[in-house]
Parts: sequence; structure tokens; C-alpha cells
Amino acid sequence: MAVAVRGVHLLAAVLGIVVLSSFVRVQGTQFRQGYADTPYYYIGVNMWYGPCLAALAGDSGCIRLCAELDSLRVRGVTNVRVFAPIGATWQAVCAGRENHEAAPLMAEEKALRGLDFFLAEMAKRQMLAVICLQPAAAWVQGDAYYRPAAVQVASSAACTSPIDALPDSAACSAYRRTVMQLLTRTNTCTGRPYAADSTIMAWQLFDEPHPASLQSASAFMEWMRETAALVKRLAPRQLLSVGMEGMQGLRGCEQLYADVHMLDDVDYLTLHLWPERQRWTSSDRLFDALPLVYRSADDCLAEHQRLAQQLGKPLVVEAFAYPRDHVFLSPRTETLARAYFFDYVMQHLRESRAAEEPLAGVNVWGWAGFGCPAEGTWHAGADFVAEPPAAVQGRYSIYVDDAAFPRF
Repeated sequence: MAVAVRGVHLLAAVLGIVVLSSFVRVQGTQFRQGYADTPYYYIGVNMWYGPCLAALAGDSGCIRLCAELDSLRVRGVTNVRVFAPIGATWQAVCAGRENHEAAPLMAEEKALRGLDFFLAEMAKRQMLAVICLQPAAAWVQGDAYYRPAAVQVASSAACTSPIDALPDSAACSAYRRTVMQLLTRTNTCTGRPYAADSTIMAWQLFDEPHPASLQSASAFMEWMRETAALVKRLAPRQLLSVGMEGMQGLRGCEQLYADVHMLDDVDYLTLHLWPERQRWTSSDRLFDALPLVYRSADDCLAEHQRLAQQLGKPLVVEAFAYPRDHVFLSPRTETLARAYFFDYVMQHLRESRAAEEPLAGVNVWGWAGFGCPAEGTWHAGADFVAEPPAAVQGRYSIYVDDAAFPRF
């Protein structure tokens, strides 16, 4: 069988034919992978800073990136969710600078070469990437210029007023140009076009998008439909998700979550579990509140699994996190409460795999690996960890020596 597969692969290479089965695809509520077309249930991480490491001057960033990927592979990780290096903030962070000015959304070549290297190294380790097309300014600073088509970003503290941009707004146009720039790019390390690279499992439109207001829900839906169609037209072999955190992020318009994931161009559903942010626990009750955390997460997962089953698509918990014990930030502190929560999430994935149910993968937030957090927020010269630059560093970071890590 292996000889036959190699023969097919060689013939395809000689004839210039891409073998479609090398890409992850969706069949009902399952992901399928590889030439043997086997089910793909996965453990993944969030590692937003991957391209930033590779883009740093000198070899130190690339050396650390390779060490991080090796460490993850040993832990059974096959999937990494990463943010595309889009916009002035990413360009500054990739260069190791704190200060930046407002700039067009387009990505600079240096930052993109960091993404090239990141993808090339992942391919060597047979790992897959989910690339979130999240403008960094919207994520890190809540900069309204970067939020297209009435899209509000839940995680941005500065998002206090609705944005009702029209579909033909400058923000939307800039976003579409950036999508085209990325999806038509050729990797400078491998010579492989991004759209023909099976290392990229999926593209994602945004991180935790939702309408700025109930009144903008129709504009939001139209933006989702148009942008999803654009991505699928440019990269038909790769999957697409929208990056929603779940129905809990759509207060007052939960049906919109189902409507968006009903689109033919959207391949799978996403869900985020942040017990602290969802007020299932608090910093002083990380152990005591675990029973409530389990019950609340059970209800949330069951609701989204039912919808995924109805739509006939997989479900991914693409971000889940729990603070370090006593909310300490240092890598040398314990993570016992986190270990309980991680095992709880993994038990759901194990059960789903055994029963062939829709929950097909998880991406824990977030991998810090060999990094050491700065005191307070990130600054030039500090290590990258799981938290975005503007957040206090270390709260949700998972370090290489931590015992708490999701496992099958």
C-alpha cells in the first residue's frame, strides 16, 4: 500500500498534478486526512507569535521557533492556530518594536517571510496550520480602522462603540486586498503557492467576530457571505472557518451563529471556552468553582454539538484556557486547576472520537514554550508568550516544563 501511495505521489509530481487527498477535507461531521483518507481528530495549540519569531533579525527567533515546534510535536500536537502578520502592529511586533503608526492593512514582506518560514518548518514536522486573518491592531488595540463590515472584536477592550461600516467601506476594501495578497502568495522557502499548500489546513476570517449591534447583523451576515466566497474562490482546496467564539458571543442574536455556519463556504464550526471570562470561575475560586465550570461547559458543548450535528459539519474548540494556580504568572508556578480543566476538555474529545461525533479537534490557549514572560505587558526585547503584547504576560501561558497539557 505504501509503495502504491508513493507511486501515485511521484506520478502526480511528474505530471504537475496536485493530489487532492493530501489536503484535510470535511466528510459529514468529520475531518478526513491523507492518502488513506482517515479521520482526523487533533490536539492543537494557539501560537499567535509564530511568524513574529521567524521574522526577527538574526537566527535566534528561527532557532526558538524550531525548538517550539519540536517540543509540540513530541507532545502529540499536530495543529497550530496562528495569526497572519497583517497591518502595522504586526510589522512592528515582528521587528521587535513597541511603537508603530497607523498604516494600511497590507502585510510587509519581512513579516510575510516569517510566515513562510513558519509554514515550511511545520511541513517538515507534518503539522497543520489554521491561519487567522485577524488584523493585529483590532486584536491588540481595538483600532476601529481595521474592523470591516460592522464586525466587532469581542476581546478588544477599546471596542466600546458600534461600527456600522458599509460593505464597500475602506476597511472592507483593505481587508479584501489583504486576503488576496496572502492567498495568492508563493512561499519563498518552499516555492509552493499558499493556496496549493496542504500544510495550511484552513483559513479563518477573524478572531471572535460578531455584529457591532443588532442593527448591523444583516451587514455582518453579508460580509461573512462575500468574504467566505472570496477565500474559497482563491483557495478551494483548503478549509474555511469564521472564528466565532460560539453562541455566547452573540447576545441577542444567537441565531446568527447558526446562519453563518450554514453557509456552504464555511466548512466547520468553532467554539471558545474561557471559564474566567465567561464568569464560570474567578481568580480566587479556580479550584472551588470547577464543578460549576464543568456543568457550564457541558451545556455549552452539548448545545454546539447538537447544532454541528444538525448542520452536518465538524466542531472545533479552537481556544480554551484556564489561569495558572492563584493567577501567578511565572513559569515556575503550579497549574493543578488548569490540569483538571484540560483533562475535562480532552475527555469530551476522546468520547467524540470514539462515537464519531462532531467534536473533532481542540486548540489550547496558549503555547509559550521556552519563553519567559515580561513583567506587565510585552516590550521590545522581551520573549513572546501566549498573551498578546498589550495584555499582562503569563496569565494563560503554557510553558515547556508545565505538567498541565491536553493529551489523548
